[in-house]
Amino acid sequence: MKKTILSIFLIIALLFSQVSVFAFDDMNEERLAWANTAVKEMAEKGLIRGYEDGKFRPDNSVTKQETLVLISRVLGFTEKSSADYTKIASEIYDEALADYSTPYKKEISYLLYKGILSPEDLAIYASDTEASQPLKRYEAAVLLTKILERDLKAVESAAITISFDDMIEIPAGAKAYVNYVCSKGIMNGMGDNLFLPNGKLTRAMIATLLYRIIPVLDLSYAEGSMLGYVDNTLTLSTKNDETETYRVRSNVPAILDGIDAKLSDFAAGTKVRLTFSGSDVIFVEGISSSFETTVSGIYNGFRAYQDATVISIEDAKTGKATEYPISTSIVVIKNGKRSTINDLVKTDYITASIKAGKVIHVQAEDKTATVNGIIDNIVFEPEFVLNVEVRDEIIAYKTGDTVSVKRNGKTAELSSISAGDKVTLTLTYGIITAISATSSTVKEKATISEIVISNTPSIKVNIDGTTNTLFISRDAEIITAGGKTIYDLRLGDEVELTVEGRTATKISVVTSASTSTNVTGVVENVESSYGYIKLANSTLLIFTKGAKIQDSSGASMTLRQIKAGSSITAFGTATSGAMEASLIIVNK
Repeated sequence: MKKTILSIFLIIALLFSQVSVFAFDDMNEERLAWANTAVKEMAEKGLIRGYEDGKFRPDNSVTKQETLVLISRVLGFTEKSSADYTKIASEIYDEALADYSTPYKKEISYLLYKGILSPEDLAIYASDTEASQPLKRYEAAVLLTKILERDLKAVESAAITISFDDMIEIPAGAKAYVNYVCSKGIMNGMGDNLFLPNGKLTRAMIATLLYRIIPVLDLSYAEGSMLGYVDNTLTLSTKNDETETYRVRSNVPAILDGIDAKLSDFAAGTKVRLTFSGSDVIFVEGISSSFETTVSGIYNGFRAYQDATVISIEDAKTGKATEYPISTSIVVIKNGKRSTINDLVKTDYITASIKAGKVIHVQAEDKTATVNGIIDNIVFEPEFVLNVEVRDEIIAYKTGDTVSVKRNGKTAELSSISAGDKVTLTLTYGIITAISATSSTVKEKATISEIVISNTPSIKVNIDGTTNTLFISRDAEIITAGGKTIYDLRLGDEVELTVEGRTATKISVVTSASTSTNVTGVVENVESSYGYIKLANSTLLIFTKGAKIQDSSGASMTLRQIKAGSSITAFGTATSGAMEASLIIVNK
């Protein structure tokens, strides 16, 4: 049996940082001994990288969005043989993702296609409020189980064999998944017989989980053209015109043209890819000869053979060129104008539409292009992405390894770019290589109506009767009577703002909301039925109806998740012996 081994360590780039370092000077602490081997080996294989200062920062949390990107790559998203299937996935789930602004729609579409996510999961993992939140340990257990086990019903119906002292804190729907990954040795407790299901997944943890899961997956692939499927034997014709046979159980999941199918639905001539775990076929996917798909890359010329004319398309990352036959009725569009194959040059970046095995349409652009727009928002992790409004459409652009940045005519750092900046982007094969940004700095007087504390904090303010959402820059100067952080701002505060684009760089409280207050304390009792919290050593009752509840990193919580003994900070309006809370933060 011939298979193309999946070079898993080469296809995953964990996105977290910039410099590969195998001996991280902050991994020498005794408390990190459990993760040292995993981090070292993952770094040596180029899977995980450190920061420019030689640190790994093992305690930094991993966001939901970062985790989804990483899982998609573990499952073959960046494999060359996956290109057609990722495009099919993007087309199928384009509508489901239409309301989400994540720049990683392709990766998430692939997970939907693979069955790791359902459309109902998108609000949990991909929404604007959740994508940048740290992944919790019980959520990691759910995702890892879905990667490893196709038969989730068996997992969910299996007897629970683990017993942690905090089992009651594991959501009922996640207990079976926690049981599964712990029984497989993928995840363990956190000491003192605790699982800490609501604890955040860290960089050290993700390194260890990857270290454990990759050999269990043991993925590899085989490709070819369908010849037949009889008596659980699938026969393919390979690219070398060799015939290969594979034993495939009839209940193995199969997808044809992006739709769930049976192997008997695969007609002769269908393009097929088999996914193996070890020696077992665990997934079959195919594209019928009548199905239209696309491939993108660098135009590498065309050649006329006796029986066909082909164009060569080079992969922009690997440099590998592949030839594709072209239709006699091919349509070529270059820089928005009708053209011919003869108008293309070898540095053009093209997207070719392929149907029935032949290129029927080519969309070509010059190697270097410029884009003008306004930055809608910025994603900092797992990689730097600018979401830019271009002609009423929000488009995500990734940056190259080296980016030249100018802001207001002066050389600047990439981190200085802010939401609301007008930008001219220089793109090389679709990747940002230079940014020229301009921003207008204005001063405004406003009233704060909402405060969002997260990895990308923001406030809603009322300016002359209009509600505006402003991001808060990471180094914003905040001036209040009570302190200098976002936690010292209050709903109803009248403030003076220095705003660059749509980003507040200075917030100065002029008049603090006279009826607003805050209180910090330890929870003695939570009455979720009546909607109030009583603090220890205090007669104050905190009423929670309509209050927003979150942890100190910005992750949303419910009143039922607040336990006796938790430390909270409540913001709201105080009356005699009571507070009407508008925001409750559960402190770490």
